[in-house]
Amino acid sequence: MIKSLLVASIAALALAACGKQEQTPAAAPAPAAAPAPAPAPTSPARGSVLPGARSALLLLLLINLFNYIDRQVLAA
Repeated sequence: MIKSLLVASIAALALAACGKQEQTPAAAPAPAAAPAPAPAPTSPARGSVLPGARSALLLLLLINLFNYIDRQVLAA
């Protein structure tokens, strides 16, 4: 049981990590007379979903449901 939970949690982490994209650092601009204001940090728009987030959530819910059935229903 412990091994299956470990494998499932590693799979969930792998699914969540696959949806993330690496960002390359921007090249530093050439020095100017007056420094330009720093750009605002980009953040995902409210309501947008990361790719793979729903599948990771579904996997975690299924693991939780399996754990509940194993501990409560089958033991009764």
